[in-house]
Amino acid sequence: MLAAAWWKGPTAREQLVLVEEKAPVIVEMPLVSYGGLGARQTRGTYRTQEIRLYGAGRHSGLYRPARNLWVDDLDRVPSGQKVLFRVDPATSLIYEATSNGKVLLSYERTAARLNEQFWQILLIGLGLLAFGLGWLAKLTGFFGRGRPASAAPP
Repeated sequence: MLAAAWWKGPTAREQLVLVEEKAPVIVEMPLVSYGGLGARQTRGTYRTQEIRLYGAGRHSGLYRPARNLWVDDLDRVPSGQKVLFRVDPATSLIYEATSNGKVLLSYERTAARLNEQFWQILLIGLGLLAFGLGWLAKLTGFFGRGRPASAAPP
């Protein structure tokens, strides 16, 4: 979990790829399920946007905003108007979207959301590590004591 938390951190704005598309941009809104098979694991769903970017050249493909974020008013951009996306091809995330000076999704919101997820996963990982170390200490203390001395024969 600690390694996963580290991976969830935001990419620096300077390292993102700028992709230009012309409206209308085709958006699909699938329902994403998360969680494991166990009864105690957190499970749920959330709706996201999947946007296929064709103008990205070698970086073209299917991109989506960070979990629970939206590229607002994308369907209201007039036909033929440019929409600029800042994306991370490694994670297929959309960090920023602007059109004609209007911010549809800001880098700051995306980075804040990814930082929030980073800290949540990090704290969960540290909690599990502390729990495991506590149990290991109990087991080591239990087996380290040995057997109690038996009573001397009469």
